[in-house]
Amino acid sequence: MKIFLISNMYPSNTNPEYGVFVKNFETSLSLSYKIDFSVKSVISGRGKNKVDKIIKYLNLYISIIFKGLFKKYDLIYVNYGTHCSIPLLILLFFVKRKMVINIHGADIPSLQSGNMESERIHKILFPFFKKLSKKADLLVSPSKYYKTQISKKLDFSEDLIHVYPSGGINSKIFMPLDKNECKNRFDLNKDDFVIGYAGGIKIGKGWDIYLKSLKILKEKGIKFKSLVSGTGHDVQNFLNMVKELDLEKEVNYLGQVQQKDLCYIFNSFDVFIFPTFVESLGLSGIEALACGVPVIGSNIYPLKDYIFDNNNGFLFEIGNENDLADKIIKFYNLSVLEKENFKLNSLKISSEYKSEIVNEDIFFRLNQIIKT
Repeated sequence: MKIFLISNMYPSNTNPEYGVFVKNFETSLSLSYKIDFSVKSVISGRGKNKVDKIIKYLNLYISIIFKGLFKKYDLIYVNYGTHCSIPLLILLFFVKRKMVINIHGADIPSLQSGNMESERIHKILFPFFKKLSKKADLLVSPSKYYKTQISKKLDFSEDLIHVYPSGGINSKIFMPLDKNECKNRFDLNKDDFVIGYAGGIKIGKGWDIYLKSLKILKEKGIKFKSLVSGTGHDVQNFLNMVKELDLEKEVNYLGQVQQKDLCYIFNSFDVFIFPTFVESLGLSGIEALACGVPVIGSNIYPLKDYIFDNNNGFLFEIGNENDLADKIIKFYNLSVLEKENFKLNSLKISSEYKSEIVNEDIFFRLNQIIKT
């Protein structure tokens, strides 16, 4: 099987985590099923500025049309189809090819996380994307909840939408490790109550709600430490708020961390906080569970597909730092045995998302499409 892989996000040496789920998909299927991904049109790494981004996209569009016309492949697999919809429509006007579109959160304008500039672009491109989706042999959704939203927004049969949780969990990376050793890596004491956040530092991710909840904990006399990893447009605002809320002694900002090192961070946490406003899946929450770390997340879908109250974590009212603080305190006050049960439940639920399971499912569907 030879796949023409298209994505406007792909890792580079300077941005190794940019679109890492696309790279993971490619690596997993090429190793496990000998799929050939030698034909690719991708944007590697983030654009340095608007001019650089425009140049990257022009090169991407030219590459899609040129390779689509002149290279040999069995199937087109597109990530983030909205940005690539116009060149793909041009390509498909001249050639007929099997196509799968892996839809992500930003592809559906009304389900984005509040980035106004991004939403404007997607609203402009959405009519083209909707037209492109009608030419697809299969749409891929990151979650069950998002599958229903895609079906409604694109007027597409749910039978032709496959749930594939962004490559799933790499069980060779995300696993329980010795918590004390991991804490020691970050100059933490074994008895420290460590609250963690790993994700985007940008609009819609709830990092401000997270910091405000920590302030409430501090005012209530709860002793804790916080590790934060991730990057985004709001990093400076994040650092300013840490200072304004007098949390500099409690919060350790680690910046962007490579995926292979995230396991050590997750295993340092006693609890992972996921205060996001909008998600199409929320893979970081599942990665934390795979490390045996309970999750306290916003009471939204699809987080409710894998976070269960009093089982492997808690759900709190979206955007409510007081409720988040209450849930953190509730977890803090659990007995040792109760926390151990939360850990076991976390591992059990995350096992459903292992990459070897979800990759076998997607390979079966792709193989079906090529043979029909």
